[in-house]
Amino acid sequence: MKYFIYIPLIIVVILVGMTCVQKNTVLGGSVGSAYTPKHYTSANASSTSRTIVKGGYGELGTVTINTTGAQPIRLYDGASTTAATSTLDAIAVIKPSVTEQTFTYDVSLTQGLVLEMPATYAGDITISVR
Repeated sequence: MKYFIYIPLIIVVILVGMTCVQKNTVLGGSVGSAYTPKHYTSANASSTSRTIVKGGYGELGTVTINTTGAQPIRLYDGASTTAATSTLDAIAVIKPSVTEQTFTYDVSLTQGLVLEMPATYAGDITISVR
């Protein structure tokens, strides 16, 4: 008879526990464990000046300036190289006067990562994404 009291209690505890389990949330590091480096030079610069570095959801880790360029570069959270600049979410603008160094961002991308590199850019950069 006493088992009839414990069984419903156990079932209630299990059901409450199942509803309280938090679902996995997407936070830094959940896209994948390793960043993928993408290398860009003046050969990637063009009159259209935009390149999709990563399509879709992801993360921007770092931008390394290997050789300083004569023009600024811009990074946007976007999915298209043809979208108007005003419709893209700017993540960073790196000035041409910046010396060789690494910038750490660790930001989530909702649409993807678009690099804007002017046709006259003569530098060399590495972007890490995942």
